[in-house]
Amino acid sequence: MQYWEYNEERQRGTRDFPVEFHHIDCHHPRYAMPYHWHMEFELLRVLEGEFCLTLDRKEFSLQAGDYALIGGGMLHGGFPRNCVYECIVFDLRPFAQGQTAGRGILEQFLSRNLLAREYYPSSMAGFTHILQGLFSAVSSGSAGSELLMQGELYRFFGLLLQEEAFSTGTGEAREPERRILQLKQALAVIENHFDRDITLDELSRAAGMSPKYFCRFFRAMTHRTPIEYLNYYRLERACYLLTATDQPITRIAMDCGFNDLSYFIRSFKKQKGVTPKKYRDGVRLHPLQLSKSML
Repeated sequence: MQYWEYNEERQRGTRDFPVEFHHIDCHHPRYAMPYHWHMEFELLRVLEGEFCLTLDRKEFSLQAGDYALIGGGMLHGGFPRNCVYECIVFDLRPFAQGQTAGRGILEQFLSRNLLAREYYPSSMAGFTHILQGLFSAVSSGSAGSELLMQGELYRFFGLLLQEEAFSTGTGEAREPERRILQLKQALAVIENHFDRDITLDELSRAAGMSPKYFCRFFRAMTHRTPIEYLNYYRLERACYLLTATDQPITRIAMDCGFNDLSYFIRSFKKQKGVTPKKYRDGVRLHPLQLSKSML
């Protein structure tokens, strides 16, 4: 999954059917999920292990059989633990425009006047049964899968209304939204300039805070210091380049903001448990199940 633009703005699937599917295990270069956001909705299901998901400031521990719905514009990231998981990223707008009976309702979710429940544990059988069917339709890519996926998607939003599994957007959300915006502004600096030196002053200015307050704020929001997150992001970017390109490791280290190759190797091994070379060799021994855009 391509997470490198923290604000992802790109076509999902096709214009007529804007849906994208990803199957991710420990050999996938995008195994971890750095913080990012996009205007499309995203569904996530855990097949094995545990996925620790952060949505804005909420935290969820998803186990095998659990699902999560990430609303458009929500800042999110996650850390898998011995995990295999799948994601469907979809633009809800064409589904709202393509039918008349529920257009107004779906537009309420698009505008965030209605906020859908985010977490669906395996015990919520009504929802998980529909979501399982939705994932099966999208992942199969067989004849009729587009219609099956649309049917399950409408059933899902219908059940949201029937079970009142949503909340209403109110003024009470303004302060949390302001804090999320401040974090997004700091993350944008990291995403755009991770290949050069970034100072704490630069990040704190982007968020409109003093350096001292920004450090507390950033750690409370991400559970990492700003420098820890910057190094984490750089190493995740290096993972992608190691598997997606044939660039020399020295060049990858430099392109990801590491001026010292030895420090890069030590940092990489500490975060991933193996050296960059062994990581590259290991991933190539396990060919990726490539992401699918429904056609």
